[in-house]
This record gives sequence, structure tokens and C-alpha cells, in this order.
Amino acid sequence: MKKIDNAFNAKIIFLKNFKIVFKAFLTLGIFVAFMLSFLSDDYLAGFVNITSFFVLFSLMLYIVTFIYCFFKLKHS
Repeated sequence: MKKIDNAFNAKIIFLKNFKIVFKAFLTLGIFVAFMLSFLSDDYLAGFVNITSFFVLFSLMLYIVTFIYCFFKLKHS
């Protein structure tokens, strides 16, 4: 049986529980967008832009972690 380190196990747990992480980033994005969108002229466009940044960041984090775990398992 292959020895898997704790950091790799943490990444696997992150991938399995990504729904919770995604909701946390979305909630944070909505909160930050609500606060910062008052500073822009177009309230709705600012809100959507800031929220979409947090959503895309969390999806990018998921994809990068998935690729890392895939190659780590493949080359172990």
C-alpha cells in the first residue's frame, strides 16, 4: 500500500467537501460585493463583477487542486 502524506489527504478532503468551500466563497463574495458595490456608479454591474470574481476564484482553486491530486496519484 502506498504511503500518502497528510497534505495530500487534506487536498482530497477539500475536493470531497468542495460544496461547503464554494458556498463560503460565494457568501464572502456576496458580502464584499454588497459593501463595495455602493462605491461604483452602476450598483448591479459592480455587484455582479465582484461576486463573479469570488466564484471564479473558487472554481479555479478546485480545478488546480484536482489536477494536482490527479498527477500526484499518477506519479506516486
